[in-house]
Amino acid sequence: MYRCSSLLCFSLVALCGCAAHVHSDPGLNEPNSRTREQAVQILIHDGYRDITDLHRNGEDWIGTATKHGKRANVDIDKTGNINLVTAQQ
Repeated sequence: MYRCSSLLCFSLVALCGCAAHVHSDPGLNEPNSRTREQAVQILIHDGYRDITDLHRNGEDWIGTATKHGKRANVDIDKTGNINLVTAQQ
């Protein structure tokens, strides 16, 4: 199993100006086949906790979660990328 190193992910975020994380775990990147539990596992794997309101929005899973003490709206796209929609105070 391959995982994105923190330095590599930080470099990618700095390079493209986005907050996304790609997962290479088998079964988690299959478009349109991800279950709610798999979406939760993607978030947990990336350090998110207190995941709430997770639901489908087209091909994406969206919800709210906490990482490093900060609450954020998250969007897991069909390829397994976690995108921050908006940060909450």
